[in-house]
Amino acid sequence: MMTKRCRSCGADILWATVETSGKVTPIHKDSLHDPAGNLEVWKDASGKVRCRYLKGDEPEVLPGHFRAMSHYAFCPEAEAWRARNRK
Repeated sequence: MMTKRCRSCGADILWATVETSGKVTPIHKDSLHDPAGNLEVWKDASGKVRCRYLKGDEPEVLPGHFRAMSHYAFCPEAEAWRARNRK
């Protein structure tokens, strides 16, 4: 998966499309395969990175998928980016 760098903190991120909304969200690359991750991330048949938010009672992800966390959980400038993206 191709990574980009956060323009605020420089961390490696992936951009994934949220399955339910169609919006894109940054995935913190260092959180890939984190068992505490609240996102299920995968590549679809076209190679596009997709994700969905996991509910608390979902212990497993599908084969070939993995857990990760949003970069917003790690970036010190997360609130500024969230506010900017709401406009």
